[in-house]
Amino acid sequence: MLSIEQLNSLKEIDWQNPIKLILINGRQKKVFLKLEEFCNQLTKAIHHLSLEYSKEILVGYPALKLDNIYYLAMPVDEWWPPFFSAIKAIAIGKTELEENDYEALKKITSSLNIKVMVSKASPLCPWAVNFSNQAAIVNRLIKTYIIDIDLYPKMKKHYQITATPTVIINEDYILVKKEVKDIIDWIIKASKKIYDSTVFKSLLKEARAKRVVQLCLEKREIPDALLNLLLDLELPSRIGTMVVLEEISKEAPALIENIIPKLLSMLKLPDKRDRGDILYILGLIGTPEIIPTLEDIASRETEELEGIALEAIENIKNRTLVH
Repeated sequence: MLSIEQLNSLKEIDWQNPIKLILINGRQKKVFLKLEEFCNQLTKAIHHLSLEYSKEILVGYPALKLDNIYYLAMPVDEWWPPFFSAIKAIAIGKTELEENDYEALKKITSSLNIKVMVSKASPLCPWAVNFSNQAAIVNRLIKTYIIDIDLYPKMKKHYQITATPTVIINEDYILVKKEVKDIIDWIIKASKKIYDSTVFKSLLKEARAKRVVQLCLEKREIPDALLNLLLDLELPSRIGTMVVLEEISKEAPALIENIIPKLLSMLKLPDKRDRGDILYILGLIGTPEIIPTLEDIASRETEELEGIALEAIENIKNRTLVH
C-alpha cells in the first residue's frame, strides 16, 4: 500500500509529538478494512504512531481521524503527500503555511468545519486537501473532512457535487475548482459569518436558492449584497436572485415591500438589459402601488422595454386579483 520510500520519509521526521490514528465506525466494511490495513502498515513502521478505534457521529463512515482531520478517503497515491504533510506538521509542531495565513487562521474564534470533496480527476484536489489539513492543525476550532466522492457516492449525492475539488465551509461557503485558491479568504468570511455578494452568488450557482431564502427569512431582511446580483454579468446569478425574491414574496411580503424603493431606483440605470430585468422582477413581486410608476416608465422607454413594463403591470394586476 505504501512504498518503502514513503515509510522512510516518515522515519526522517524530527518527531516531537506522538500521534494517534483513530479509526471510526466500521460501516462499509471493505473501505474500513483498507483503512485499517493502511494504519497497521504505518504503526508497524513508525513507533511514534499508534492506532485506536472509536465511535463518533460524523457526516459519513468509516473515517480515519488524524488530530482534527477526518479522512473519508484512502490517503494513498495522490492523497499521500498532503497526509504526510499533516503528520509532519503535527509531529514537529509546525505547519508549512505562510506566516500571514497562519496568523489569520490562529485568530479565528468560532467553530468551523471544512468539507473537501475530492476525486482523482482534478490536479487541484491535493492542494485543497493540504491547505485545509494545515488549517485544522493551526486552529483547534477548525475541523477538516476529506471526502473521496468516488469512495463515498452518498456524500456526492447529498451535497450535489458536480465538480472537484469542492470545498464547503460551514455549509454556506462554497468554492469549486479554481476558486479553492481563495480558501483562506473564505475561511475568514465563514468565521465572521460574512454574507457578501460572492457568497450569495456561490450558493445560487450551486443550486442552493432555498438556503438563500432561508437566510433572508432568518435575518428578516433582503441585503443589498443579494439585490446587487440582479445586475451580475452572469445570467444564472440574475435568474437565481429572481427565484429567491419571488419565493420570499410568497413567504414574507413585508420584506419585499422594504426593497421596492431600491428596485425602482435601479430603473434609472443606463444599461437596457439591467432595466429590463428589474422591470421583469417587479412584475413578479411588485405591488399595485407601483403601477403608476411603471406606466410612466412604459411611456418613456424603448419599444422593447415598454413591452416588459406593460407585462409587469399586467402581472401585478393578475396577482392582485388572485389574492
